[in-house]
Amino acid sequence: MPPSKNLTVHQTSETHFQLGQSLAKRLLPLVVIIACLMGFIFPVTVYVLDYRSLTKEAHSYSKRIAHELEEIAIDSPTLWKYQIYRFAHLTQQVVVDKDISLIKICDETNSEVVSYRYESSEAAAAWNRWAPHGAASVIYNNKVIGTVRVGLSQKHLLIKTALTAVVSGFLGLLLAFLAYTFPTRIVRRMDQEVQTLIDDLENSFNESGQLRIAAQESEKRFLELVQGLDAIIWEGDPVSGRYCFVSHQAERLLGLPVESWCLADNFFIDQVHPVDRERVAGAYHTAISQEVPGQIEYRRFGKDGTVVWLRDTFRIVPNGREEKKRWWGVIVDITPRVKAEEALMAANEKLSSTVRELRRSNREISVLREMGNLFQLCNSLDEACEVIAATSEKLFPAASGALFLFNESDNLLKKIISWGNLFNEHHSPVFLADNCLALRSGKVRVTSPVTGSRCCEDMSEIRSGACVCIPLVAQGNILGVYRHYYEKQIDHADAKPNQQLLLAMTEHMALAVANMQLLETLHVQALHDPLTSLFNRRYADEAMVREIAHAERKKYSLGIMMIDIDNFKKFNDTYGHDAGDLLLVKAGNVMTAFFREYDRVCRYGGEEFVCIIPDMNFETIFHRAEQLRQLIKDIRISHFGTPLGEVTISVGIAMYPQHGRTKSKLLKSADAALYLAKDAGRDRVMAEGYEEGQVTIWN
Repeated sequence: MPPSKNLTVHQTSETHFQLGQSLAKRLLPLVVIIACLMGFIFPVTVYVLDYRSLTKEAHSYSKRIAHELEEIAIDSPTLWKYQIYRFAHLTQQVVVDKDISLIKICDETNSEVVSYRYESSEAAAAWNRWAPHGAASVIYNNKVIGTVRVGLSQKHLLIKTALTAVVSGFLGLLLAFLAYTFPTRIVRRMDQEVQTLIDDLENSFNESGQLRIAAQESEKRFLELVQGLDAIIWEGDPVSGRYCFVSHQAERLLGLPVESWCLADNFFIDQVHPVDRERVAGAYHTAISQEVPGQIEYRRFGKDGTVVWLRDTFRIVPNGREEKKRWWGVIVDITPRVKAEEALMAANEKLSSTVRELRRSNREISVLREMGNLFQLCNSLDEACEVIAATSEKLFPAASGALFLFNESDNLLKKIISWGNLFNEHHSPVFLADNCLALRSGKVRVTSPVTGSRCCEDMSEIRSGACVCIPLVAQGNILGVYRHYYEKQIDHADAKPNQQLLLAMTEHMALAVANMQLLETLHVQALHDPLTSLFNRRYADEAMVREIAHAERKKYSLGIMMIDIDNFKKFNDTYGHDAGDLLLVKAGNVMTAFFREYDRVCRYGGEEFVCIIPDMNFETIFHRAEQLRQLIKDIRISHFGTPLGEVTISVGIAMYPQHGRTKSKLLKSADAALYLAKDAGRDRVMAEGYEEGQVTIWN
């Protein structure tokens, strides 16, 4: 390079360097001001935000303490200010692992309650004078009886603010340093790059003469190759955003003249499908800015408006004739392949959806089958309800629900069981059957705040989601209502399958509940006397065997009373069977009220009753029998306004293990004692080994 050119380049470099220094000096005061603002504003902002947060936290603690003091005031309205131990316990719970420096309680006159004061060692520190604090009122009987003030330590807040100030100041100084040195370094680097580029251009200029002929021949061969390909070959200018060359296949493929491609701005982006324009422009911009190869598939419009899928492969290549670079690319029509892929994806999605639906259906059928099998193993309504809850949680894990059974006597629906954590927020455990539209209409009803529909009056509090009410009906009888609650509104596509599954599940539930209720009714009828509602002879025999086994295992005594109403046949013949039945009911009610809850009173047959009394000695049982005899004797019964005669009973007592270790021996001994009482004149209590006027107690 000539000396004059070197001198010019050197002068230009010096000028650029001086310009960089001048720019750095002008920017320095502004950057210093920004750094100072950063060092002040950031710490102040951090302090203010954290101070507000601590103030809210102090208010929360004060409300919590006020609530606890309200509980203390409820327990001791006049002495609430003197519950020092409870306040100390409360303070210990609140202060643990918290920055509470002061708890101060004032009464209704705003005088401090000295016994209710907590103050940490940091409360009196100078840096804690303007510490965040909160206050809450203590209310009893709608009257403010005191005020709670809580102060928090701001030690950690001040440390955090100081650290923020240090970091912000350091960052500001670093920014000032970079602002001063950065322009100068950039100018020097640019000078080096410019010098390198000039050297490269000089070398290229020396070689251009030899390569010009080779380039012309290569261009000729390239044009021949392009004309023979079934693809669009193009060359573009990254700077102007226009095509420099487009092969004639563009006109055949898209019906647009080659001239329109070369004259259009921004690489003819207007012909790209609107959905793909931003993506295509981004791919082009990335390839140009980063000078990396790229490939993108997109849609262009043809002349007749048809959409054609294209695959454009491009790269930035250096242009040997000029300093700027060129952009080459190849566009291939991929419309047949894309259509085939779309058809395949649609078929695959349809198949996948069908498989998912089948899997879900199989799982639901399996769960319903398991529920049916478990229903067959249930022995009570409670067990059936547990199966219902477990099945509902399996089929609908994101939902909650409850089962309400209808009580015809009081026309109420009462909750038997619920599951999930959302149900109790919106529903009452008991409500009138007349308030349920699902029960009145016998159809499924949905409560949703979105649609404005509502099934029952007690669902007015629902603000989101949906609640499905399904009446339970079996064999024409109304059993109850099943409620199913969703936290969020379900999609329309899922609503119908979910409702079908709910209906299928409730059909199983209704049959199971009906069967369990029938089973319990039969169980009650099988073990209870229909007239007196006492246990019957079958239950007495089973209970006696069971209680004998318990007495033998736990080593306690067991008493058997056999009770007979005296002259009951004569009473029946005199007053009629209705009066006799009334007498039996009255006697049964007296015995039920007289004996303990865990004693077993049974009607053994006719006018005979058996009472099984565990864990009581003979003397106590004997005196209890005497008391019962006197209670029965004091009964005054009238039938249709006609007073009936005096009623007496005879009682025979047998004890385990003294009179026997088996049911038959104990009953035989009690029956023998009853006959002794009858033979002795009735209206008395007897036992084997007992002589009138004394009570024999066996060891």
